[in-house]
Amino acid sequence: MRNSKKKNNNITPIVFQIWNDELKNRADAYFYQPIFKELYKTLQTGKYSISKLSKIIDGDLIKGILPNQEEKEGDVNIIQISNVGRDGVIDASDCITAKREVYDEKHILKRNDILVVITGATIGKVGFWQEDKPDYYLGGDIVKFQVKKDFDPIFIWAYLRSELGQKQILRHITGATNKHLSPDDVANIQIPLLPIEKQKKVSVAIQEAYEQKKNKEAEILKILSSIDDFVLGELGIDMLRGGGRADISDLE
Repeated sequence: MRNSKKKNNNITPIVFQIWNDELKNRADAYFYQPIFKELYKTLQTGKYSISKLSKIIDGDLIKGILPNQEEKEGDVNIIQISNVGRDGVIDASDCITAKREVYDEKHILKRNDILVVITGATIGKVGFWQEDKPDYYLGGDIVKFQVKKDFDPIFIWAYLRSELGQKQILRHITGATNKHLSPDDVANIQIPLLPIEKQKKVSVAIQEAYEQKKNKEAEILKILSSIDDFVLGELGIDMLRGGGRADISDLE
């Protein structure tokens, strides 16, 4: 089979062969690239045994629902793809709403839910729901799941966002224009079975890193918010006279 990649604006062919017994339910060259075979070999030669994600999921893998136009503007909040950041953080500050009857109880977001985007330009994003807020439901083109008690959800979330997790996701994407990942593909992602103590060690380190990131972002926002006042102060201009900061419409 042949695939290709760009190198210095030229197309460099990648030629490789596979045997009949290696063929799955796909026949495209991309799926069988050596890079993916090497990935699974790396997993198998690691210190820990390997299992499929489906084996560590507590309950079912739940697929969300995208409300149509008539079903919007209701009394529940919907987490969509746009609410899931590339850094894995879910921003629930700007949600669409929908009618409650569109959803089942299984679509309610619960603390420690792990979300995976399965369609669109940002396919493969993995979010982590840390809230205990009521009335938040899973939107369309996303799947969610909880892990069993022997697994740390933050570790699993981080693993799916790592190179090992993202390459497996990348391999199973179908569609040239509207990219898609099936829930079964997500369920079949291979996971190393670290002891829970080691998972928690990784989890603590990840939480500390995100806390530092949050603190730095807050400090940056504080600095940025003070720039206007600083510049205007240096110019000797008070924009707050008249009851509020001037708007561009004041210049028209």
